[in-house]
Amino acid sequence: LLAAALAVTSANLAKRAASPRRDAAAHEHKAARLAERAQNFSKACLAYAHVTVPSIENLFRRLHLLKLCGHVALLNHCLPHADTFFKNAVALIPDLPEGEHALHTFVASLAGSLVLVPGHPDHGPFYLVQGLLNALPRYKHWGHTKHHKIASLVALLPLLAAYAQRKLPYAVVEANDVLYGQTPDYLDELKTHLSALLSAILDDLAQLDAASFLRAELVLDLLNAVALVANIRGDAAHFAKKLITLANKHKHQAPPPLLNYLHHAQAKLAQLADLDAT
Repeated sequence: LLAAALAVTSANLAKRAASPRRDAAAHEHKAARLAERAQNFSKACLAYAHVTVPSIENLFRRLHLLKLCGHVALLNHCLPHADTFFKNAVALIPDLPEGEHALHTFVASLAGSLVLVPGHPDHGPFYLVQGLLNALPRYKHWGHTKHHKIASLVALLPLLAAYAQRKLPYAVVEANDVLYGQTPDYLDELKTHLSALLSAILDDLAQLDAASFLRAELVLDLLNAVALVANIRGDAAHFAKKLITLANKHKHQAPPPLLNYLHHAQAKLAQLADLDAT
């Protein structure tokens, strides 16, 4: 409630600061005062949240409040606060109680938020992604199939794909596309994290029962994620072909919607192969 009220109040103050006035000089002076008041109010509320949110006993509620406070801090350009809130949220993951579906939902939401977060001058551009990759395997309540764990890892693929773009799809502050500008070191580190993420996904898939349709479903989810974020050529096409071959082993168990998707993926991959041949 505190973070939500902060977001609403800050938005109202900013709206008032941006409203037109006849007297331009008076408007600029008043806008500056309102902006300063909004910023001071935001910092005060965020400082209060730093003290009170860690005392909440319900860990999932605390987790979501930390993410919400991180959003509010970003929107108010309070980057040190945002950094602390998001790091505390990631650090809380190993201690969460049972609720793997809720954790998967949180990770998917957090991945969209992390697009906005600039890298750290000391810890690098991907420190929060690295923290997530370290924290998720330490969560103690993944089911024996690790369905939601694999789905959580797959949800990070679009985040890494966004980091690879010359211009991020959305931003509220100067983020990695501006700060690092696709330098060779930046891209090399990004490839390292992408390789580690795919390896973790494939390792968990390999541990599933080979006769289980669940593995085929997760493989198709991974294929869908790759198709959405990658240009299916070269190594990506070879990887996609391997995924389709793996999923085909379970096609006799597949319900019609997933079977149709598998057939469509095969046809699309064959079409791309024909285009490359020509």
